[in-house]
Amino acid sequence: MLKTLLGLGDDKRDKFNARVAALLIQELGIDANYETNPNFEGLGHVDLMSKCFYHRRTPEHCAMQIALSYLEKIVKGRPFSKNGEAVELEAKIRKSADFYTAQGALFPELKPVIVQVISKLRAEFG
Repeated sequence: MLKTLLGLGDDKRDKFNARVAALLIQELGIDANYETNPNFEGLGHVDLMSKCFYHRRTPEHCAMQIALSYLEKIVKGRPFSKNGEAVELEAKIRKSADFYTAQGALFPELKPVIVQVISKLRAEFG
């Protein structure tokens, strides 16, 4: 009952999770299925989605965090220069960050952080 009073009911949580999954799959092109994408396994995305939900982050913010974690995981296996999936995902993350910021779904202060994380990954795993 307390969750319902605070606006944290199961229905809202399900909608939040569905929106995050849709953003990952449809807009960022990440295969979020453990069985078909072994790189997605072990990211801890379920815990991250829970933290995002309870800390009142937007689904777009949460999707960006998961996408950056996924990007880090796939470039550790193969460097950017030889990893077409990483290059494509980087472009989608940058484009989505611009779009979400323009929509107001992502705080403008987060965009430089996203760029910084990508630049760091490029420098480290170039």
